[in-house]
Amino acid sequence: MFSDHSRDYQRAASIKPMALPEGMKSQPLEPLYAIPRITEQDVGLLDLGSGDAPRPDPLSKNTEEAKVKIQKVAGKRWILASASSSQIWPLTQSFLASRNLTLAKTQPSDGVIETNWLTLKKDADNRNRFRILIEPGVHPDTAEVHVLQQSVVKGQEGGAGGWPNDSVDAVQEAALLDDLAISLADGVNNRAASLLGQKVGGEVKATVVVVAGEPVLSLNLTATRAVASLARAVTADGFVSWGRNAEAGVYYLGYKDQAHPPGWFSRWFLFAKTKAKANPRYECNLVLQHLADSPEVQNLFAGLPGVGFAEPLGKTEGYLVRLSPRGQGQVVHIRNARGEKLPQAQAKQLLSVLRRNLI
Repeated sequence: MFSDHSRDYQRAASIKPMALPEGMKSQPLEPLYAIPRITEQDVGLLDLGSGDAPRPDPLSKNTEEAKVKIQKVAGKRWILASASSSQIWPLTQSFLASRNLTLAKTQPSDGVIETNWLTLKKDADNRNRFRILIEPGVHPDTAEVHVLQQSVVKGQEGGAGGWPNDSVDAVQEAALLDDLAISLADGVNNRAASLLGQKVGGEVKATVVVVAGEPVLSLNLTATRAVASLARAVTADGFVSWGRNAEAGVYYLGYKDQAHPPGWFSRWFLFAKTKAKANPRYECNLVLQHLADSPEVQNLFAGLPGVGFAEPLGKTEGYLVRLSPRGQGQVVHIRNARGEKLPQAQAKQLLSVLRRNLI
């Protein structure tokens, strides 16, 4: 009586792509909130074959504290916004237009906005320009905004060359950054329009990937920021720092899962622990001198100062986290207290906790 059209899509034929008039260019749209493709590189074959769907990482608690705030690490300041880079892009352009700052270059794919040379009221003898970089943050659906300032004596703009590594006038950089942060806070709260479907500023800065069968945390950060950021992450969300070998870039950590705390009955009558203990059985330096003498451990720890391979001390506990350079960025490994690999699911879960507390 009723026709079944549920499988009509299987018989659908392809159609010719739309032809644009001459002189017009097409730009493919990308979904603003695209569902990421889950691959072996992301979760590992063990996770894909277990029958359990991988759960998304929870939102960082840090991003809930304020919509827009200024972060500072090792003298560097930038804006952290709880919004995508495609939302921040038009808000930044609107801010610059309201200040009558004309633009010399805009490149959304790289997240770069550069102003023309201008004369500031408080600096009439010099000419100034600003470069604003908008890129995804270390957490999902966040963005970072960096400002770089350059100034030269009036009339010498042609010999300025390229952009410096650091701002010439840190005061002017800070002034623009502070004003921009206030403007972005209003825009983010009002949910202003965004560049729908356009990708702004490149890839995210922190991802959990699988390298040689082992989950690792890949960081597209400078060494200075990676060290400062990881130092914060190893003391949050159930992690307790038991020691550190700074020269080797290794942390010794305790961990208590905060996602599944004990119930009230266990807490009151069974004295269940809600956080990792403050002190380990053995000190960090002693643990590092008794790592397992195996190829997988030596590949990661051999040659580091203060590290040795010997018989186990006894019942060791906790985890070793190593930060090391890789290419243009950094990589974080997590192992057991003997330096041996963890099960993939456990390593991925622990690295995800570290990731959501990075700055």
